[in-house]
Amino acid sequence: MSAQSASRVLRYLSACRRADGTGSGLWDILDEAYDLRGLPDLLEGHEHPVTLGDPTALAELHRQAQVHRGARRILLGFFFVVGRCRLPSQPRRKRICSPLFTLPLRVKEDGSGFEDISLQELEVNTVLLDALRSVESPSPELETLCDEVPPLPWSQADIIGLSYRLKKLLPSVNWAPLREYPELPREEEITTSSSRSGLRCLPGGLVCAVDSSAMERSVLHELSQLEARADLSPPLAILLGMNAPDRRAVRTEAVPLDLSAAQLGALKGAAESDLSVLIGPPGTGKSFTLCAIALEHLLRGKSVLVACRSQGAVGVLADKLGTMVGESGFVIRGGAMHSDVGRSMRAFFDRCIAGQPPFIRFRDPPSAELEAKLDSLDDRLRKLTVDWQLCQQESARWAREEAREPGWWLTSLWRDYQMGSAERRLDRADEPWLLAAEHHRLLRERHATLAGLMRSRIRERFELGHALREQRAVIKAVSQAVRAQSAGVQAERFAALDFKAVHRYFPLWMTDLNTVHRLLPLVSGLFDLVLIDEATHCDAASALPVIARGKRAVVTGDPAQLRHIPFIPKTEQTRAAERAGLSDDESETFDYRRKSLLDLALQAIPTGQDVQFLDEHFRSRPEIIRFANERFYEGALRVMTWRPSEGTPSAVAVHRVRGVRGANGVNGVELDALMDFLERRIAEEATLPAAARSSIGLLSPFR
Repeated sequence: MSAQSASRVLRYLSACRRADGTGSGLWDILDEAYDLRGLPDLLEGHEHPVTLGDPTALAELHRQAQVHRGARRILLGFFFVVGRCRLPSQPRRKRICSPLFTLPLRVKEDGSGFEDISLQELEVNTVLLDALRSVESPSPELETLCDEVPPLPWSQADIIGLSYRLKKLLPSVNWAPLREYPELPREEEITTSSSRSGLRCLPGGLVCAVDSSAMERSVLHELSQLEARADLSPPLAILLGMNAPDRRAVRTEAVPLDLSAAQLGALKGAAESDLSVLIGPPGTGKSFTLCAIALEHLLRGKSVLVACRSQGAVGVLADKLGTMVGESGFVIRGGAMHSDVGRSMRAFFDRCIAGQPPFIRFRDPPSAELEAKLDSLDDRLRKLTVDWQLCQQESARWAREEAREPGWWLTSLWRDYQMGSAERRLDRADEPWLLAAEHHRLLRERHATLAGLMRSRIRERFELGHALREQRAVIKAVSQAVRAQSAGVQAERFAALDFKAVHRYFPLWMTDLNTVHRLLPLVSGLFDLVLIDEATHCDAASALPVIARGKRAVVTGDPAQLRHIPFIPKTEQTRAAERAGLSDDESETFDYRRKSLLDLALQAIPTGQDVQFLDEHFRSRPEIIRFANERFYEGALRVMTWRPSEGTPSAVAVHRVRGVRGANGVNGVELDALMDFLERRIAEEATLPAAARSSIGLLSPFR
């Protein structure tokens, strides 16, 4: 694929991501909305200009467009869902005045009016529809609902037909007022209806200025920057089909962890390949392996960026890393400024500026001393391994001779001589169980030494930099960037940093996909390695700007898990591909709705050399994981929690009871049976110690 084709793909993915994320924050726009003139003409495709009822409103919108350029956008919203309703995610009833559809508006540079409106840029408020869908039981398919929307322009018959389809899919909303179109409600009627209980959809239209979402300020903005670039990072170029994967020999460092063959393969692939994939089914140590890859790079003095879809996933990895090396405070984490993460970061930099480097409380010896100790441990482990192998060989030789039937008297003498020689060598050697115990002890000591070596190297670099004026200025600059009170100022301060110097003191960064733009400038190859966790749940558009910042990338996920859930209609995706000029093959390859980031990575890697499958499962009981292992993984998982003595107990016990659901939706007989079971179980375990009692979880598909 050429650079021009890659630019088209990026433009297409950006358009899909914009259509997929429209509507966040558009719950109640009455406070900043202006009355509209000319909505029927616009929706029916006539070229009459759209105007505002308030003559001063246009000047205010022009001012906001100039002052908040990029941070706010002007929308024409129409067909408003209004009223008060309690959504599942809200603790109390919420006032809703949210447009079902939006069109972007642009004020002319001279402020005299709006630029021509493109009807092809129609966007569906998928956030609103998804919230309304969650109220219904059973839930309709949101994709089906979005695909029911006809392209503009609309006739009156289109709108009436749309109202009936919406009523069928979302009966909790009163869609009847839509059938009064083209008669429009007054602005006062929209305001009044928003205070009433229940939801109804009014065929009105308002113009409003709303804050751009984090996705629009980050992902879409950075995708537009990547479109015009020719110097794409190696892993990004591979994902877009521009380059073939490259692999170079690298001597990897040992890490303070016990790793399987597959995990060691992932470690080597991350160090040698421009793009590699780690397939990690649940419970197979995927997060553990990611932390091992990060630690290996840190031991070699490399910089690492770890990105996840959510802050919760970032926290899991940071905590696991802290368990491995003693603390996670040295990790620079992106997050909300007023969150616990933000406060922890500020406290960490307070200590840094005061001369307390990371890991100061561990009192590790100097790195040179630890390196010498590590060499000594390696020598002892090699000698111990040789002794163990010799012990095994002599034991096997004695067993073979002992099992041989005595024959001719000379053969019997030779057999006795061989057994006696093996016994004498075994008598001079340590017992096998002592060798095994010593080997285990040395491994634990080696792991602790490796963790201390990594801590010592980071601390020594920090102490050296803290003593030099120019280097201390770098540390202070990072501290000031973290403390910025606004996202814009923070992004500017981070963009001004010399990250080659920053990575000497802060080599490991973690953030979510929507926060990375505030911390890190969009520079190709800014980090030696980028790790993307849970790539199955990531759409490609959101993750590509992160991958652009890495010289190499590792993408992790599980093809058997649920992919990202797109809310973009098929028709809108097709239009985006046509506007970007994609060929049929390109549209299939980069299908936004069907292809996650993991799918793109797997199809971009031509051989299995750079794909590792973690096949050892450590989490679930064997009877629970068996179904998933057989159905989704073809029995490829080796269940490490299974013991031959346990047998194969059943994972599910079904208790059938009679009874029917009443008018209130409750099956009383079923409820009584459940309570009887709980009471009996509690009574049976009342005399047991607290640690021996069962924990019980109750789940229901109904509210």
